[in-house]
Amino acid sequence: MNKQQLEAESVNLTLLSKADKTFGKGYANYNLYLFKSCGHEQYLQPTHVRRNNITCHACKELAIKKEAEDTCLIYLGEPENKDINFRRYKFKECGHESDMRYASVSKRTTDRCQVCYEESLKTAAIEKGLTYIGASNLSGIYRRYRFNACLHIKE
Repeated sequence: MNKQQLEAESVNLTLLSKADKTFGKGYANYNLYLFKSCGHEQYLQPTHVRRNNITCHACKELAIKKEAEDTCLIYLGEPENKDINFRRYKFKECGHESDMRYASVSKRTTDRCQVCYEESLKTAAIEKGLTYIGASNLSGIYRRYRFNACLHIKE
């Protein structure tokens, strides 16, 4: 066994193949490994394997999907904004879709649809003789409204 195979075995991986230059730009230093615990295959840098700084991305995605199922959301996959910390979700109740941090979903800090919330603010404003303008520049908790009677704007 060579050094990289021994390093892989020490962290419960199997080295399947070394990447060659035809694999793709930026991946010349990656090797294909098998996670023995789950059976998923993934390209990893040998340095990360050596330092045991590895995560099975397929298992991580399955966990993110499961966390969404336990909430008011349906996991849809990759976000539109392409940020690696976000995923695309759909609210079960209303059907609206949104990119959200998956950490917020796992901590259950995202329990309402922002589109529906904004609509409820607009409706409440109309009932009070106001026009809802939108979020304030002061803080995340303030909103801007226009008084219909005099047209003044207030935070």
